[in-house]
Amino acid sequence: MVNFIAERRGVGDETVDWNHAVNPAPIVELFRDWRFDWLDVPGVIAAADEILEYPMVDRDPIPRWTFGRTTLLGDAAHAMYPNGSNGASQAILDARTLALHLATAADAPTALAAYEEARRPATTALVLSNRQQGPEKVMLLARERAPEGFADIEDVIPSDELAEIAAGYKRAAGFLPEILNAPLTHPAGPMTAESLDDVDAARLAAVISPLRRTLLSATRASAHLPDIPDAQIEIVRALPRGVTRTPGELAELLGLGRSTVSNLLTLMEERGLVQRRAVPGDRRRVDVTATAKALGLFERFDAASAALVAGGAQRLDAGERAVLTAALPVLERLRDALDEERRATASRTSTHSPRKEAE
Repeated sequence: MVNFIAERRGVGDETVDWNHAVNPAPIVELFRDWRFDWLDVPGVIAAADEILEYPMVDRDPIPRWTFGRTTLLGDAAHAMYPNGSNGASQAILDARTLALHLATAADAPTALAAYEEARRPATTALVLSNRQQGPEKVMLLARERAPEGFADIEDVIPSDELAEIAAGYKRAAGFLPEILNAPLTHPAGPMTAESLDDVDAARLAAVISPLRRTLLSATRASAHLPDIPDAQIEIVRALPRGVTRTPGELAELLGLGRSTVSNLLTLMEERGLVQRRAVPGDRRRVDVTATAKALGLFERFDAASAALVAGGAQRLDAGERAVLTAALPVLERLRDALDEERRATASRTSTHSPRKEAE
């Protein structure tokens, strides 16, 4: 059994049909000169039992996947050109990520929001990358650089460049072995001083805070975004699309005092970033949601910050980028461990406060 794919660039039509059988004769004519000692290409095409015409179509990235307790996955979320076997592969990565967050998040809306936050920027970048041919751009490079042909591909595209094209696409698609083989989560357990014996904790701490500040300021400047205080940013982060929380829940989640959260929400409401609504039948409960304005600002922020990080990463060599990619799950675990420690400290402070003891 022989399966072949032949591609020709041209003007398409609006027909989207992956089962459209075509006459082999016009296809044979396109490749009539492709006869080699080792392969008769027009002969192979002419002898085929069936030839199907596949359209090269995709869809523009969409700004939202999740609606309440429903979300999108695979082609429904990010239909893309069939380059690099990404039709099924990205759906599998979607499913893997969605399963992780459904298994570990506090509730379904939080899980779906985390899933979308993890996968939508990555697949958006991949959709756009595939429009530039993805890993198949080596064929275009060969044609541009050696239109009369060549004896050795490395005379046209050096091996280092070929390797970087392949590795770059694997990074974009999430196919690097170190990415696929890295556990999505690390075993739960408290982080202690002993577990940091082989980590330069002071240096790590000295890098993280300035890195965050630099990224925030650079992103605001590049996307012309308003200067929103960090505390307000964290509140919007805690209110992804479709998620509603009470002020008390926000205070507990962010480790802030309830009065502080109340003051922040008042300022944010004045700026049109959140909405507070009393729950019918329960005068004591108020629900808080992020506005479309706030969500739009943060979508712009996320896109701009991802672009800045991608640009910065390109200044690293391939080995450094691989190390950075492999470190991401560890940094996420460190973030979670620090948040657990913050919550534990807050709980101990509340339990042993003077007011509590007086009571």
